[in-house]
Amino acid sequence: MNNNLEEYRKKHSALASQAGFNFQFLAFLYILVAYLKKDDIIKYEQEDDISRCTAEDITILIQVKFGVLTEDGTDPKVTLLDEDIWKTIGIWLNQAQLSSDSYFFIKHRFQIWTNKDVNGNEFLSKILAFSENSIKLIDIRNELDYLYTKTKNESVKLVIKKMEELSDENLSTFCKYFKCERFEGISIIDKIQKSLVDERNIPKNYAEQVFIELSGHMLVDNFRSEYLHEKIEFSWVDVKKKYNGILSMSQKRNLELNRDIGAFMPDSICSDTFVKQLLDIKVISHTDEEKIRNLYWKRCFTTTNLLEQATNISETEWADLDREAMNRWEQLFDKSCFKFKLKSSIKEKEVLFAANGCYFDVMGYNLATPIFQQDLEFSQGYFLNLSDGPVIGWRFDWKEKYGKKK
Repeated sequence: MNNNLEEYRKKHSALASQAGFNFQFLAFLYILVAYLKKDDIIKYEQEDDISRCTAEDITILIQVKFGVLTEDGTDPKVTLLDEDIWKTIGIWLNQAQLSSDSYFFIKHRFQIWTNKDVNGNEFLSKILAFSENSIKLIDIRNELDYLYTKTKNESVKLVIKKMEELSDENLSTFCKYFKCERFEGISIIDKIQKSLVDERNIPKNYAEQVFIELSGHMLVDNFRSEYLHEKIEFSWVDVKKKYNGILSMSQKRNLELNRDIGAFMPDSICSDTFVKQLLDIKVISHTDEEKIRNLYWKRCFTTTNLLEQATNISETEWADLDREAMNRWEQLFDKSCFKFKLKSSIKEKEVLFAANGCYFDVMGYNLATPIFQQDLEFSQGYFLNLSDGPVIGWRFDWKEKYGKKK
């Protein structure tokens, strides 16, 4: 290809600017997934590139800065007098100047998110040091004086002058609430997926799929909103309403249970609490070897399937499953044992009758599992495991007999 033509096309390529737009959108998605709390609102291209309004009436202004890789394959560096950084600071100072709120600096946070290397920027390092109480405000002012004389860029000089004209209180507050966040390379994608797992309880094995679906749909929806001049802003409630199908896709797995599982039988079956409880209420006897083996198989069946899919089950799903099991047991236990609260004299025969009724009612309940097809044996194994804790029991006095000694 003709070198002149290649250079011309390269010069007019929009790849760099497109990468910048994509990075800004990913930053928006990351904030939404990782930081958006119940009563927060996140906005796109309104007060700033991105802004997050908290329930405490704090507005976090976020400017996103992106640079393509240098020829040696490294991220670009933020120089001491980087015009893009100073332009951003100037935008914030102009907003403060135009605002009628004298508490503007107190009510706002100022953040730059970038893939650029900021480690060598002495001015940003000094602001960080000031926020950590390592240096004093006079050190910031001295640095501003030095930079003003050093630069020949009039736009940068104008911003530095505006900073110098701030009162000590406002300059101190601005520096305290200024932050520069760096994402090396495409690590922001990994951070989004990790936050889906850590903050939004998406199973780890589904994080990438949810990220792809959520980012794709949201990108299209944002384009529609921009085209129609509609504001792009969300609360987490809005996100769940609009994209619930994507966020809950991991819950619609309906996996088949693995039944190729052997039953582990200990040398002494009487050592296990769930067996002791069943022997005590005469549901089984010591000679019921086949029945006991089947009970152990159900426990192993449930435990093995849960362990095999542990990375696919979120903490919320674990809690929901446990809550459903406990609520159902409690309801049936209270129903069977209510009569004993009204009696001063209780016969053992009545206790056994009520305990048997509670046990068989509970073992007939089919739990709604988070990822598996509903299965009665899985549910029975789950309840048997709870009774081995023991977290549940069958007799009205099970806690006194089998509860863990303190």
